[in-house]
Amino acid sequence: MNAPPPILEEGNGETRYWGGWILLALLLGLIATSELNNALHPHPSKGSKIASARTSLKANFLTEDKVDGDFIKSLDEAIKPVGPLRTKDKEAAKIFAVMESELHRTVTPFDVDLLTKSNKPSDRAFAKIYTSPKLTKPEAQDLAKQIQSPDLVDRLAGIQALEKAGDTSARSNYRKDALKGNVVGIVIGILLVGLSFVLWFTYVTLRLAGKLQPLGIPLQSITCTDADRLARRAGGLFGTFLVLSEIIGLLARGTGASWLTSLVGACMIVAVFVSARIPMWGKTISAEALGIRRDKLGIHALWGLGAAIANIPFLFILLIIGTTLFRHLPPPEHPATVELQNTKDLVTILSIIFFGSVAAPIWEETMFRGLLFPALGRFVGLIPAAAISGLCFATIHPTGPAVWLSLAGVGVMSCALTYQTRSLMPSIFMHAIHNLTLLLMTVYLS
Repeated sequence: MNAPPPILEEGNGETRYWGGWILLALLLGLIATSELNNALHPHPSKGSKIASARTSLKANFLTEDKVDGDFIKSLDEAIKPVGPLRTKDKEAAKIFAVMESELHRTVTPFDVDLLTKSNKPSDRAFAKIYTSPKLTKPEAQDLAKQIQSPDLVDRLAGIQALEKAGDTSARSNYRKDALKGNVVGIVIGILLVGLSFVLWFTYVTLRLAGKLQPLGIPLQSITCTDADRLARRAGGLFGTFLVLSEIIGLLARGTGASWLTSLVGACMIVAVFVSARIPMWGKTISAEALGIRRDKLGIHALWGLGAAIANIPFLFILLIIGTTLFRHLPPPEHPATVELQNTKDLVTILSIIFFGSVAAPIWEETMFRGLLFPALGRFVGLIPAAAISGLCFATIHPTGPAVWLSLAGVGVMSCALTYQTRSLMPSIFMHAIHNLTLLLMTVYLS
């Protein structure tokens, strides 16, 4: 297959610009080192402590029928970080009360004082469940109705209210419903894994038959100078993201406005297109040249969906390897999933979903597959470039080393899609589907 004509104007190859590579290496190294240090010396946030307690509570509730030694130990460990927060955070107070009750310990008025003084009737009803010495069945049903929500903690508080009134059937009924949901999830997972093997078999068969030949990456024939320009653009785009995130992060901490997450995402998307039009040593580049194209969107969306499904077994294997290698580190978690586990605010949920499934895929695919992948490929070849860019992509995520191999698998698959289709759109679709699935699962499970 003949190499496609250069998309960027050919240079004489004599002038090199190392500044972009140095800037990019420094920024990526700084972020990777920071994330590694956070994993080795964790300082869990309030939200992280509450999310961990919630996860432990759910796991034990679904798997234990009585309070035995392992149950007490696991819940006791999970409740310790939440205890000091119960006088400052209402969610912490709720989880603490439920967990103490699960352990057959007395919940004192002090433990739920924040809820008792709340302006929300549902919070006061929650506190009354634990401050009332006794409850009649009608009282328990009324309190359970007042705090009713899909949230696990609210549901368990309602169950404990009914049990306080002598109704022992609510717990077993809820556990059966929850386990049915888990079984449905397992069945769907098995079906998706089976479909992934079908997709791989179909792809390999068609390739052997001479069909579905790769079209090459968008910027396949570039000079060394052009590769330097791409590295400089990648470094500038990454630096812009870090500055924007820090500025808007400070505003968010000061105002508590959850919609600012959407603002960061919107700025990231704008930065992708604006940065491409800024001359870099006399040259600009179009979004189409990078691979952000509007043609064949339907076909590219199918490529993205198929790749997201086909990648499931490999990501699962890489996740097992990563968590095994780094089992001595705290369990991996992402700030976005922690926030989703702890919030009931619709604006916050939608902002996180927009950021994770729209803004992040566009920005990250442009950064790592549109710019870094072809720039590295000019010097080391496409396969090593895919591996390097995949690892760089993984290390900027605030999840810790245990998930880096799995995230690198997403990055490598994105490189393969870009090479197969000569477009960034399939990898953007795949990335969006991957992130959206994880975020929606977090919302559902919490």
